[in-house]
Amino acid sequence: MPNIHKKIIAVRKKRNLSQPQAADLVNIPIRTYQRLESGETTVNLDYLNRLAEGFQCSVNDILHFDLETNEFPIGNADVLVQKNQTLMEENNRLRQFVNWLTEQLQGGGGRNQIQIACWLGFVESCFQ
Repeated sequence: MPNIHKKIIAVRKKRNLSQPQAADLVNIPIRTYQRLESGETTVNLDYLNRLAEGFQCSVNDILHFDLETNEFPIGNADVLVQKNQTLMEENNRLRQFVNWLTEQLQGGGGRNQIQIACWLGFVESCFQ
């Protein structure tokens, strides 16, 4: 795809990210990221997946980004709304669980406070 590096630049700018920020999100060295944007480095599937995850979009969004309108493909709007809804529901369930766990463990003295801290640490580690 001849314009892929231009699309990567456009998506990064649409997300209001600098090159160093984008490189950090994609977890690659800044120079490698710069080479991706300049077209010096071939954009393979691994890089596309990393870019999509870092830019919070799909590989399809990057590949079909409209350089003229500076917009993502419209066909994915429903998918993104559904993903957002699913994430909000999961977040709600997690909050309910943490609240329930806190209620169950409170009142048992210092030992239960340690258990709460351990559980909260475990739950937080699941989302990093």
